[in-house]
Amino acid sequence: ESRLINLLASKVTQCEISMRDKLNEMLFGDGTGNNSKDLHGLQLIVESGAAWGSYGGIDRSDALNSWWRNTWKNMTSSSFTTNGLDNMRNLYNTARGCNVHPDFAVSDQTTYERYEKLLVPNERFTDQATGDAGFVNLKFKGLVLGYDEQATGAVSGGLIYMLNSNYLEYVVDSETDLVNTDFVRPENQDAKTSQVLLMANLVCTNCARQAVMDGIDTA
Repeated sequence: ESRLINLLASKVTQCEISMRDKLNEMLFGDGTGNNSKDLHGLQLIVESGAAWGSYGGIDRSDALNSWWRNTWKNMTSSSFTTNGLDNMRNLYNTARGCNVHPDFAVSDQTTYERYEKLLVPNERFTDQATGDAGFVNLKFKGLVLGYDEQATGAVSGGLIYMLNSNYLEYVVDSETDLVNTDFVRPENQDAKTSQVLLMANLVCTNCARQAVMDGIDTA
């Protein structure tokens, strides 16, 4: 009753924050971390076509497997201010299939802010009493565009992922869905420990409907 904080509750909160950050990092990675035990991330599923690799046991570097490649556009040596919107339109339209377009997008923060800057000349003030130099939400052809600090790719520079959630799924084993093991006391510590178990993966069933534009200048 005299405790200042609930130590266990504090540790659980720290664990939740750490695991959330780590899972987010994995979802933007290539799955090779932790001795290839990391979740498959966007760098693996929606990869830079500069060097196609394998996904799902299918070698995308083989021209016969080009149907399994995601849509990719590289903007190296091209100005985003001048050509960014045209390239985004082409990426969006190319990733379309069966009248289903990508339905959400995510970029790094710098690219997000540069896209916002392109929209500023089209901004309109509807409130005569207040001027707000910014947007609450950014969209592109109906896509909601967000940014994430972990959004990086294999190619230097900024990037934008345009993703189709119809073909992306987070699959998890229900028996190890962030399940806590029993607390045990190590023989050499005056403490108790518990593990948090997770068996899951991010899977894609149609890579051609996913898209990435990378090599975006960040100057």
